[in-house]
Amino acid sequence: MSMELVKVDQAPEQQQITIPDVLPVLPLPDVVMFPYMIAPLFVNRERSAKAVDQALAENRMILLVAQKKSERGRSEA
Repeated sequence: MSMELVKVDQAPEQQQITIPDVLPVLPLPDVVMFPYMIAPLFVNRERSAKAVDQALAENRMILLVAQKKSERGRSEA
């Protein structure tokens, strides 16, 4: 089940972007991201770095999720 996004800054025939069913995940322990928000992301865990590398190598899309408990996630990830 892919999702479609519309980009408003392009011509109508070029506006749709397909979001794949599977994306690499980047948990964010200290920030909540919203659409069109610009913020620096500090990636210091090996699994997180691999997720970013995968996103850059494939379609440049990554799923950012707010991490509820950062202490637990830092030791597991």
